Amino acid sequence: MKKQLILIVAAMCMIAACIGGSVTASALSAPALDDLRSLTVTGTATLTVDADGCEFYGSVTTLAETLSDAEKNSTAAFRKISVAFAPYGEVIERSYNVCPSRVGSGYTAYRYLQFKASSTDNAAEIRRELSNAGLTEICGMTYTSENDSEYRAQALSMALENAQNTAKAMGAEGRLIKAEETYCYPDGCSTSGKITYTASVRAHFRKAPEPRKNVNGDNNETSAEDKTKDRKENGNTNENNNTDNGNTNYIIKNHK
Repeated sequence: MKKQLILIVAAMCMIAACIGGSVTASALSAPALDDLRSLTVTGTATLTVDADGCEFYGSVTTLAETLSDAEKNSTAAFRKISVAFAPYGEVIERSYNVCPSRVGSGYTAYRYLQFKASSTDNAAEIRRELSNAGLTEICGMTYTSENDSEYRAQALSMALENAQNTAKAMGAEGRLIKAEETYCYPDGCSTSGKITYTASVRAHFRKAPEPRKNVNGDNNETSAEDKTKDRKENGNTNENNNTDNGNTNYIIKNHK
């Protein structure tokens, strides 16, 4: 009987400890003081500008019975394509390989190229010239700008202004504490001849203005002790004034 009682008591203690532990673990901590004094908002913005250039990718494939001939044919094709594109911009070789052909005998050479044009006006003409020069594949087109970094900064500035307006609408009256970029990227594929920059920032503001500081660098707020001291000094000054007035009246009476 005693053993059963001891076991029951031990089990009850373990249950109580588990319940207490779970309650303690799930308790929410009080918000930090800084969280109560600050407000965090997200600002977004889009900026659409005219492109001053474009770029696209392409490839040239050549076939030959021997590996050496496949390399020679690919090199000749690459030179011809480079000459054809020279009036429009720059050609960059991204990769090159030669391997046995998958169908039949011989070898196939693959050369992948990037084309950067300094204008957006001759897209159709450029494609035609490259095709005539031997380019076997052209992949899409992306519009670009030489002022990319400037436009990114402008888009981020607009996003920060949006965050400030949002914070103000939510009642924040204090200064900006910190701002950080969430993302900023250009889209030069959706609209012909245009680039759209999309930016987002995360900004932290004080909910209320900070107390003003006096010449000594202390806050302008007056403590209760200072207020009591000021009242005492004012009281002593009034008493001295009354005494001085009484002495003056006495002297005037005697003079009469």
